[in-house]
Amino acid sequence: MSNAQLLEQLGEDPGDEDELTPEEVHEKRYELVEIFLGGFMHDCGLWTEPFNFQEGHEVKRAKLIARTREVHEYAPALVAIVLFHSDLIRLARKNSAVRITEKPEDPEKTSFKREFYDSEEDTQAAVEFRHGSFEAEVLSVDHLRKILPVALAEHFISQTEDVYNKPPAEVIGELC
Repeated sequence: MSNAQLLEQLGEDPGDEDELTPEEVHEKRYELVEIFLGGFMHDCGLWTEPFNFQEGHEVKRAKLIARTREVHEYAPALVAIVLFHSDLIRLARKNSAVRITEKPEDPEKTSFKREFYDSEEDTQAAVEFRHGSFEAEVLSVDHLRKILPVALAEHFISQTEDVYNKPPAEVIGELC
């Protein structure tokens, strides 16, 4: 893939290809890999037992992926992509999203939560008042760039198939 094609895939100006350093090209290729893995892996574990519908399929899959050590090194946004892939509407309506990792010191008991806030001040206050063993990570712009393509695809597919069965034009109109 040429640098111009790479930029185009990322929604950036292909005319900027001459301005990219080799390190930037490498970073952008990794970004596309993370998005692809998120799209591919967001429903992993669907077939595993036991089913825990109270936990939510996003949390269950994020836990499964987080247990793979290499993910943290090679695709650091993958857990966030999987965890937030069904939250397009909340991501659009709120100004801040936080990934909460509960009991991060014990892989057998680790769990994830998604929280959404209207402002950075609300986010900081909520994190400060939280109890117990947890880590909080406010989603960065870089994470959102990787989450949104998967969330858009998930929203479109879930609205045009299965239960809702809406026409594609209607779903696109709702998103605009």
